[in-house]
Amino acid sequence: MESLPVWHTSGQAKTLTASHVAGDVWEQQAYGYVTLLCQYTPGAGESANSVVVKLELSDDNSNWYQESSSAPTCDLREYTFTMVGGAGVTDRFYIRIPVHDVRLARISAKETGVASTFGTLLVKRVQGN
Repeated sequence: MESLPVWHTSGQAKTLTASHVAGDVWEQQAYGYVTLLCQYTPGAGESANSVVVKLELSDDNSNWYQESSSAPTCDLREYTFTMVGGAGVTDRFYIRIPVHDVRLARISAKETGVASTFGTLLVKRVQGN
């Protein structure tokens, strides 16, 4: 299976901010899951940062719905990864998410704990059944 960029179509890492920034929209309808391949590089001089990723789904590309856990609590899901490699060192992780019966998907990401320099994130997707 081919991995495709989802947060920035150029396939280059994108600088994070303190607020969620939406990525590119992709067709998800024919697949039962998506795996997000993430490369997170905290900014220089940073020591306790985290990247927060969330999946949003839509059937019309206008109204977006954040992924949530199953009943009975239905909590909104966000995936948080805390840096482990140190400032300027790229950490790699993946998130595998079951997604059924939805036409469109996108992710949004932000960085928390930033003292002065925001890091970067590169996300690619692999879809399957």
